[in-house]
This record gives sequence, C-alpha cells and structure tokens, in this order.
Amino acid sequence: MADLEFAKGFYPKEPHQNAPDFVKGTVRLKLADAIAFLEAKQAEGLEWLDLDVKESRGGKWYASVNTWQGSDKPSSSDLPEFKNDPPNHPIGNPDIIDVPF
Repeated sequence: MADLEFAKGFYPKEPHQNAPDFVKGTVRLKLADAIAFLEAKQAEGLEWLDLDVKESRGGKWYASVNTWQGSDKPSSSDLPEFKNDPPNHPIGNPDIIDVPF
C-alpha cells in the first residue's frame, strides 16, 4: 500500500440520502488542483489515467490512481472513440445504453 497515489483535486462523495438509485456517487473537482495533477500526468507521457474510488476505514471516500499493469488491461486502441463520433456515444445512440430517464 506504500505506492498509493491520491488523485489531487478529485473528491468523491457517496450519494445524498434522497438521490435516486441510479446515482452511485458524486465527484467534486477542485479545478486548479485537478488540472495541475492531470497536466503532470500528461507530462509523464500518459494518454489515459484510471482512478479508483475507495472508502477509507473511517468511512471517507477518496480517489487514487490505479497503477495496475496486467496483461488484460485494455490499450488505447481497444477503447471506443468518443471524440467526434456521436453515433458511438451512448447519448447519441439510445440503443447502446438504457438510461433510466
């Protein structure tokens, strides 16, 4: 656990008590810290960054960098392109995902 890296500027919270079931949580961003953190990761040559949302023993939620490097982790070429291709995006194509509203 010594190599745990917190995601600076990212503050996940559990959903409030009146949230509908499909709301799993909230991530609040402190923009200056989050942007600096992401720019530093980009300067390291990263194209993608995976964050894990965890709960401490004390019950507080936090985000940490997922550094797992297994052989079955998808590469950038395995992931869908969402840039300028609305038909492949869940919002642009209702057949891809069933949204509860």
